[in-house]
Amino acid sequence: MNLLKQFWKRAFDYKGVISRRDFLLTVAADLLIFMWLNVTALLFAALDSQSGGILLTIGGTFAYLGTAYLILQIFPMIALIIRRLHDHNEKWWLILLGVHPIGFIFLAVILFMGTVTEGNRWRQIDMQKGLLL
Repeated sequence: MNLLKQFWKRAFDYKGVISRRDFLLTVAADLLIFMWLNVTALLFAALDSQSGGILLTIGGTFAYLGTAYLILQIFPMIALIIRRLHDHNEKWWLILLGVHPIGFIFLAVILFMGTVTEGNRWRQIDMQKGLLL
């Protein structure tokens, strides 16, 4: 839960770093929230055969919430990926590789690689802010 707070608190922070572990846990938690909203919408829609439409309305509300959540988390997720690239001492523009299928694979490999501590100026920025120990 603490990682999700940090995710939203640093939603537009494109400087600094995030460790591989924190990145993966944050992405997993974000994905679980999105999936929960949409699976709940589908369940309410599937149970609607006897209720006269009220469950379908509730399901539609969850579907709208899932869509709104997906839209709201786009910029925080971009910031998270850029901070992960900084943790590996890469440039921010490598995020653009994600628009091409082969580039997406290359970007995924970079995101799953370990932290580079030696000569990483982005880690120094987070240390000065007190975000890293």
